[in-house]
Amino acid sequence: MRTLIALISAMVAALLMSPNIAAAQPYTLRIGSGTVNDTSQEWMRLFKEAVERRSGGKIKVETYVASALGSNPRMVEGVALGTIEGTLPNTGFLISLDPRFLIFDAVGIFDGPEHSVKVLQDPELRKRISSYGTENGTETISVFWHSPLSLLTIKPVRTAADFAGLKLRTPGGAPLQTKPVEKLGASPISMPIMEALPALQNRAIDGVITGSTVASTLKYYDVAKYLTYLPKSMIFVSAVVNGQFMKTIGPELANIVREEALKHEAAAVQWGIDDAKRSREVWQRNGGESIDMSTEAAKRYLDDVTSVSTPILAQNPKVLADYEVFRTTAQKYR
Repeated sequence: MRTLIALISAMVAALLMSPNIAAAQPYTLRIGSGTVNDTSQEWMRLFKEAVERRSGGKIKVETYVASALGSNPRMVEGVALGTIEGTLPNTGFLISLDPRFLIFDAVGIFDGPEHSVKVLQDPELRKRISSYGTENGTETISVFWHSPLSLLTIKPVRTAADFAGLKLRTPGGAPLQTKPVEKLGASPISMPIMEALPALQNRAIDGVITGSTVASTLKYYDVAKYLTYLPKSMIFVSAVVNGQFMKTIGPELANIVREEALKHEAAAVQWGIDDAKRSREVWQRNGGESIDMSTEAAKRYLDDVTSVSTPILAQNPKVLADYEVFRTTAQKYR
């Protein structure tokens, strides 16, 4: 009897270890975002459909929005530790993985969303970007334009001189986010976006630096009416996945993940362009004014901001080297 039981156990074990049984269990790739109803969610939708179809169901992609898997810092930490497989935050949240992500906060590299697609899909630049975060156990599979960066204010800001004396909410406290504001004569105050509205209502701050689509979505037009589009200033997001997960699924499936991540960036950006247009119309329909700086005012703004941002980037040789590659590649596609 013991011999029979041992034989049956061995047969069951062999079946469980067989490739066919293993293949029946799909790998799960959970990827989370802190936002909802935006460019990031559109990319995740396209990515999920394509990966599941092309992998023949061997990879199941689960997408989570509105910080369902935790705040952006926690999701980034989770991907590095392997507790979740992927995340898609604003690139500023990925500086802890690799300081070169700082480059995406620098103004003036890209002329607009269409230009950014051409630049960021350059094969040589893409190879460089894919290495971001590898030293911390992650792999960068996608990076793309999300939305225009804007300044929401109670009083209109039409020139660099209009920044003087203002208290402005910044998305973070990093030097590249605060020093340009100080250079323009304003006072930067770092705070989460959800705290910015009451601060604006109470006049604790005079303005909010945020994505233009966020201002319309959160109905900031009920509090302030002026939305200035900051010249050549944009928000980028980047999808990073756990490096060990990519090794576990094997080279064939890993390549599917990489290729589909890249393939759907342009479509997501186009969706974002259309969304930005819709948001601008919503803003104006609700009594808000959209402000585009004149050519002369934009040049003055860019000169002031880059005069402090470039030295900040130069503090890290690796960041500076890649920054120069970004600028050269950008020029190539103009």
